[in-house]
Amino acid sequence: MSIPSLSDYMAEVQNRLVANASFAVDPEIVANLSEVFTSDPATDADLFNFMAFAVGCHAAAEEYRLQGQADLAGLYHAMGQDLLTKAMLTFGLQLAAGLDFAGIVRH
Repeated sequence: MSIPSLSDYMAEVQNRLVANASFAVDPEIVANLSEVFTSDPATDADLFNFMAFAVGCHAAAEEYRLQGQADLAGLYHAMGQDLLTKAMLTFGLQLAAGLDFAGIVRH
């Protein structure tokens, strides 16, 4: 048994969100999406969750688009965009913390 890589995790999230759009609702992945979507950016794990779920939301949006469900496609696309924004904010916070820790001063 091997430890899953970050890309394995991202693929799993994407596959589960697409399956949720294609087949029956998966309450666990919906709860995970809700938890990630409503969380505040803080850690590197948050950064990766924001990116993984953003990719998954965009993939689910495409699946809904193919099914002709434009409203759900738009919702998942918007959620993916919001998650990408959260990822960027988290990266910025981590960068600022790193600069502060290193003693670099900006004027």
